[in-house]
Amino acid sequence: MKLEKHLSQWCSKKSEQFVKNHSSLSECLVLTPDGFAVSSRDGANQNNDSRVARLATIASSLHAVSNAISEEAQIGSQNVVIIDAHGGKFVVCSFQLANHHLILAMLGTASATPGTIFVLAKNFALQASLATTEFAVLATYAVPTNPSLFETA
Repeated sequence: MKLEKHLSQWCSKKSEQFVKNHSSLSECLVLTPDGFAVSSRDGANQNNDSRVARLATIASSLHAVSNAISEEAQIGSQNVVIIDAHGGKFVVCSFQLANHHLILAMLGTASATPGTIFVLAKNFALQASLATTEFAVLATYAVPTNPSLFETA
């Protein structure tokens, strides 16, 4: 799936903002459902392309497996998957940005609580929803790039 440049840029900026502003978050990764990274930001600014690619593939698979379990157990669609390990927390959830279905993976620090990373993930998804509305409004009421159109005689 090919994501438009402005959407990819939005994901990158938002990921960077979340990692920068939340000390409990060590990494934020946005990916497509088929496992390709759209953006990735880590607190150490040491994005390793092969590690990012592996995490994107694994997070996508984890999301797909959790959806299959939810459907098979007849408990409704899956919202969030949380892994609570000794060395950190890992949260995977889906969200919509414009007309694209994307997956968010957040890696929390060892001292973070699962609830904190869950709330950050839901907040990211909410901001994507709000951005989707803004994108739609901008597309509907696109301002012409020629300022002379606004001049009066």
